[in-house]
Formats: sequence, C-alpha cells, structure tokens
Amino acid sequence: MKKYEEDEKDFQGGMNLAEIPGKYGVSVSTVRSWKSRHWQKDVATKTQRVAKDATSKPTEKAIQELSESDINDRRKAFVLEFLRTSNATQSYINVYGVDKG
Repeated sequence: MKKYEEDEKDFQGGMNLAEIPGKYGVSVSTVRSWKSRHWQKDVATKTQRVAKDATSKPTEKAIQELSESDINDRRKAFVLEFLRTSNATQSYINVYGVDKG
C-alpha cells in the first residue's frame, strides 16, 4: 500500500491533516498535495464532461427569469444571444449592430 493511501485511511479515520505528516515523516504540503490529487474521487477531471448542453433546464430557468425581469428589451436580447452563442463580443455585435472595428 502506498503512503498516500495509508494517509487517506488515517484522514478518513478522523486524524487531522496536521497530525499525519508527523506519523509518516513527510511535510504538510505533501499531505495536502496527496489529498487534492489522490483522495478526492468526486472532482471532475479534464476528460469528464461537466457542462450540460444548451437545452438543459438551468438555461430554461434563466430564460424564464429573464422574461420576468425589469431590464430593457435590448439587454434581454443580449442575454438571449449570449446564451445562444456563448460569446459576449459576438452577442453584443449582433444585438447592438456595431462593427467589429
């Protein structure tokens, strides 16, 4: 069993991050590094898809809240365009009719 696996068992058993280095003869920063790299299994990695597609429910909720808000029509149009394109600059150009210049 590797040191970081033993340390993880101690941590899950209630041992403090400051106590673990003394037991295994490593630095506190090493233990923190092991914790972030090896112990947290639910953290998204670069290969996992995290974002949802554009038709997801949070987007629908945002559109509903937008339609009920007090902001003017141009700003609402900008937000809707931004949700569609995911590009603030292009959304501004499309809604306000300005040149890229």
